[in-house]
This record gives sequence, structure tokens and C-alpha cells, in this order.
Amino acid sequence: LGLKSFSAVGFKVLRCAAEEWAVPANGSVDELSTQQPRLCFDSSWLVHMLATLERDGCQDLNELRTLALFPIVGGGLARLSDGVIFEVSDANLTAIASVLDRVDEQPSSAPDVTLLAKVGIRILCPKFQEELSKDREATAMANRLGLEKLGSVVFIFEHLIPALADATTDAPTAVCLMVLAKRLSKVAGLGDGRLEAEMVKKGVKLVDSEGQLVRAGTLDAPLHFPAKYLPQHIRPIQFSDIAPHSPDKGDNSGYRWPFISEEYLERDPDRAGWFALLGRLRVSVFVSVHDQPPFHSPELEMLLRDCGSVDGRSVDEAEQQRLCRIANALSELWSTDYSKFADSQLLESQPPSMAQASEAEPALNHSADRASMSFLSVLRCRSWVPGTDHHVHVPSRLYDVNAKRAKAVLGDWAVSPLNGALHGKLATMLGARKEVEPEHVVELLETWAAQETTIALPVMAKIYRFLGEDQGVAKNKFSVLEVLTGRKCIFVPDRHKALEFDPRLARRDKNGRLR
Repeated sequence: LGLKSFSAVGFKVLRCAAEEWAVPANGSVDELSTQQPRLCFDSSWLVHMLATLERDGCQDLNELRTLALFPIVGGGLARLSDGVIFEVSDANLTAIASVLDRVDEQPSSAPDVTLLAKVGIRILCPKFQEELSKDREATAMANRLGLEKLGSVVFIFEHLIPALADATTDAPTAVCLMVLAKRLSKVAGLGDGRLEAEMVKKGVKLVDSEGQLVRAGTLDAPLHFPAKYLPQHIRPIQFSDIAPHSPDKGDNSGYRWPFISEEYLERDPDRAGWFALLGRLRVSVFVSVHDQPPFHSPELEMLLRDCGSVDGRSVDEAEQQRLCRIANALSELWSTDYSKFADSQLLESQPPSMAQASEAEPALNHSADRASMSFLSVLRCRSWVPGTDHHVHVPSRLYDVNAKRAKAVLGDWAVSPLNGALHGKLATMLGARKEVEPEHVVELLETWAAQETTIALPVMAKIYRFLGEDQGVAKNKFSVLEVLTGRKCIFVPDRHKALEFDPRLARRDKNGRLR
């Protein structure tokens, strides 16, 4: 009868329809403009036409791709020749909808309106997608034309991360994209650190509390958690409480201590989730540390900039309290945040002796050497921990607060961290003394002799008894006699020369010096 294949005229029919269809004012297929003489978009008819073309074996796909047929989220009918249009799963759509407010209609806030456009991705309108999915032949034709399924991982790694790293992305959009990436990562099961590693590698931007964009993981402008993000067991740290003060200016000389923006938390109140995600993006609770050898920390250098290596320095009460707060923060966060930066070379080495610390003083004060010192080296070599004698000390010169034997032998000379500021695993790592050893006492005797320190007779009696104990010598394999031979170690009362020594008078005279 001369009937022709439908596909021969199907394209012309669809082209006429596409030219006459009213362009949607937004992404909803239920609220299309009906202004005459243009036609109303008919999703059911489009599905029927696609199914008919599939049944007829239509092969002229390139021509069909040039037609604006497919309604997309954000508004309008789109051509496949202009780029990929994605279908999304229900789980992905839920995550996207939670950020966009409503995916079928105009979003309520300005940043959301352009969010998908800024990501450079077009998503098929959910209602049309639902209708399309009910017809197997129409779905087959749509897939042949180039509609693609959008997986969470592809969306995150190929679209969201590049957009977050793009220099043209503004702060409000960056917040929305990060919220979306966080929610989609749960759908994709990206809990193994791959997401954060890729974000740091690509240089994604984070928004700080002043609305500035900062590259994640940089030490040039490291970000910190404000109190709202912190778990209950972590105490918030105010920069004003730990900042060094310039004697001339009375301030921290303009050093910036930026915090991460609270807008992330306002859009998604999952505090624990944000703390984990942003923490892996190197937002820190306290000082930031470079994650490559030599693991240096410019922030720690800044906080301890006035702390040399001379043990027993005098500082005022305000400085003691500031350093105590720093020691407390580092001790509490050591296991969770900082122990990973303790490199093997330092772990195997012994804490520096007083002589070594003094020799290191010029290097510590040289700016180039300071910048290259590791996080742990700074903590070990600097004299920065306030002691119970109200002076600041190198950590290895201090005794643990529970060192009872040291207190019994040395009394107040067994100095421990003030108010227990340095404690736990960090104190052990930095060489704080668990108990008194003969080496410690001999070192103290040498200091007293060099400084001509006045010592009480009862203290010296306890020290001599301690040094004479066989178990102490055997345990430490330390020959006290060999070390003390030729050194000033004999207690002599102040008012008597050695040749005029009278035991009766000596018992009354309780102060003396080492000779």
C-alpha cells in the first residue's frame, strides 16, 4: 500500500515538536508555559515517540541528538549534542535534592540556582526520568542517544572535585558543593580516605570564617576548627590564650589563626561527619604539621618563637600560663593528631643532654634552621615547659608528677611540669623522667658545683645514700665513682674549711657547697 517506515518521518515530527514546545521556566515538567502559538511539552508523547523509533529500528541518532527534547533539573529542554545528560539513582537524587532544596522547581536561594551549572553537569528531570523508566523501548532509545547513568563516584571525582578546585568557584557555591560531596560520599561508601586524598591532591578550596577561599591542606594558611565542630571530649582553644605577645606591640604581631566557616555546619548539622571529613582535609584542632619529612610546623614555631634551649629560664606568670595551655593541648591531642609525625630517627634517639641542648642554641635561633626542624625536635630541644619551680625547662629535665622516689631523694629539686601540663604519652615521647636515676643526680651535682649553689645538708644526705645503693648502680650499669672522680662532689659547710671540719658544728650548720 506504500506505507513508509515511521522512522522516516519520526525525526521531522520530533523536530517540529521541539521547535514549538514552550521552554520550561524551571525544571518541572508540570509547570511549562502554555503561551500560544507554542505547544505544551508532553512528556508522555515524547516517551511514546522514543519507543516507536526504537521499535522501528531508527539509526539516524545524530540528527535526534541535535533536538532539544529532554527536560533537565534547573530549567529548560536540553540537546544531547551539547553534552551528556545524566540520569541519577534515587539515592543520588535524594542527596542532590537535600542541597538544592527542591530539584523539580526553582531553588529558594541564589547559590543553588546556578549550582549544577557551575559544576558543568546536566541532570534529567526526575519526573520525566520516572515516566521514561516505565517504557523499556523508550529507555533503550534514550540510552542509544547518549543518556548516561550518573554514579556517585563519577559525579564526585569527575565533576564535584574539579568544581571545588576551580578558581572561578565562589565561596557560597563551594560550601554547597562540599555539602553535596559529603552526602554523596556516604551513598558511594567512600569512607576509606580516597575522597579526601583526591581533594587535597586536586587542590579543592575550603571557606574560612571570613568568607575567604583557602586551599585544603596548605601550611601557608592552615585552617582550624571552631568550638561548634569539636566533639565534647575536646576542649576548644582560643588563639588569644596561646599566642605569643610582642613586648613592643602587646599583641601577636598580626599572625592570623583562621577558622573553618560555620556555614558547612549550618547547611548540614552532622558535626561528627564534618569533624572527620574536614580533619582528613587537614583542618586542625590545634597546630598544623606538614605531613612530609621533616614534619615541621610553622605554627608551633610561631607559638614557641621566644623559647630557646637554655634550661631553667625565668618567665613571668602570664607566659607560664600560656605555655601550660600549649602543653596541655599537645598532650591531650598527641595520640589522635600528632603521634604520626614522630619519625623513626627521633624515636630511636635519646633526649638531648644539657650540653647538647646548649650547643643547639645557635641553630635554634637561626631562622633557616628553625624552619627545617621537625615538630618533635622543636618540642624536645626547646625550653618551653613550665616547671613546679616556676621556670621553663627542656622536657627531658622534668620528672613525672608521679615520680615518688625522685621527690623523696631530691625534694623540691625534683621539678615536674607545672599543674601537670605536660603529661601522658607525649611526656614519655619527649623524654620526661619517670623516676630518678644516678645519671640525673650526677648531672645535678655538676650543675650545683658550676653555679656554686647552696644546698641543704639533709638533701645531700639523701643524695649520698641514693648514690651509694648497690641496686641503683647495678640497675643502670652506671659507675658513680668513676664519673665523680676528679669532680666537685664533696659537701662542705659554708662556715668551715675542710681542715677545720668539726662534726658537732657541721650538724648545726645545714647549708653548704660542693667542693
